Amino acid sequence: NPGLPSTIAACATRVVANSDAVAASLQRDDRLARDRVVVVPNFVDEAAFEAPSEYVRQSWVRELGLEPNAIVVGIVASLLPIKDHATLLRAVAALIPEWPALRLVIVGQGPELDRLRALTNELGITHAVRFAGLRPQVPSFHFLFDISVLSSVSEGFPNSLVEAMAAGRPIVATDVGGVRDAVRHGQTGFLVAPGDPPAFTDALRLLLRDADLRRTMGAAGAHR
Repeated sequence: NPGLPSTIAACATRVVANSDAVAASLQRDDRLARDRVVVVPNFVDEAAFEAPSEYVRQSWVRELGLEPNAIVVGIVASLLPIKDHATLLRAVAALIPEWPALRLVIVGQGPELDRLRALTNELGITHAVRFAGLRPQVPSFHFLFDISVLSSVSEGFPNSLVEAMAAGRPIVATDVGGVRDAVRHGQTGFLVAPGDPPAFTDALRLLLRDADLRRTMGAAGAHR
């Protein structure tokens, strides 16, 4: 478990890590012997592969005021500083002049909401951002997106990205924690350095320019 206090980990007979990268960090940072760390990867229920009906999907579109020609980038993550939505907002702001139909849907709730709304207004992209609040996991909101993203500065093994892959969505995510254990760079999506809006912008641009690449990476993610 990422963030497990070292004193607790030191007392445990076994420590469960939810990805290989997290296991490596426990061995490196907490100096746990390799045979005391057991990897049990996160997983998704079969329901994550089930697309919502067109009626449900269109109800989401209407509720969020998404235009018929919108290209939707979406994130499902708590609104916390560690998720660094600010980097994502800055990347979207850089892309809007080139893709006026680009829309960002932010699913989640948390203490950063007011700050993120203020940054959205400051960047002049209020018209392009939808704060969708907390949503049920089933049906998966990732089916609404053309591209699923995660901009965290630190992670364990993010279920959100596995759910996005189950929905057949290409990924742009920061290369932190166990993200690399889920996303294959150049195959199921793109990994970028954390806290780097230009890098996030460039990766998104590659997918925005190429619908075939989005489909290919999305299918590879679902297969994985």
